[in-house]
Amino acid sequence: MNVALKTSYQYVIGLTGPIASGKGLAVKAIREELGDRSIQSILLSDYIREVVRAEGLPLNRDTLREAGNAKRKEQGPGAWVEEMLSRLPTLGGTVLIVDSIRNPGEIEALHRAFGERLFVIATDAPVEDRIERVLMRARLDDSTDPVEVERAMRIEMEDNPEYGFAIERCREMADAVSLGKESKQERVAEIQERVRAFVEGLEETEARRELRRGRAA
Repeated sequence: MNVALKTSYQYVIGLTGPIASGKGLAVKAIREELGDRSIQSILLSDYIREVVRAEGLPLNRDTLREAGNAKRKEQGPGAWVEEMLSRLPTLGGTVLIVDSIRNPGEIEALHRAFGERLFVIATDAPVEDRIERVLMRARLDDSTDPVEVERAMRIEMEDNPEYGFAIERCREMADAVSLGKESKQERVAEIQERVRAFVEGLEETEARRELRRGRAA
């Protein structure tokens, strides 16, 4: 990955969390908070969907998990982040949102690429609320059977921390956790406050660096 690409994004925000835990709401909250900046949002699972479709497989949670795990097992736990990074030269923006992080290796790969400019938010919500959301949104890759939905939720929390889904491990590595016990408005406000503090902290750090460089010159 070239240096120009690594330095083109001022802020990188990663999102991890189980199915229907509010990651989409977090993306909207971040966009509202950083609305005057150029934002690029990427869903890692979209790359996995490309593979499943190309192989002519049915699009569901099992095939997505198997395809995602296969690439991580073959190429390393950060493989899907590396796939994303390889495509970034055709994209652009000052803020990068990386949604659908499922494995700790993906967070580690993002840290290697972006260092202190990375801020990871973990979302969560009670299981019963998440099952209801899945059944209501009726996405193509979601089951309509509550029992099957709950099974998929259990698997993704700790499938295989080496190369599979390991949401619990990802949450432990996150910089902030949104548990989803508040109202939607409160969750949005909480996420925006965390993002605001992250951005302001980085800006202050950069300002101090500029001051030191000026004194040294």
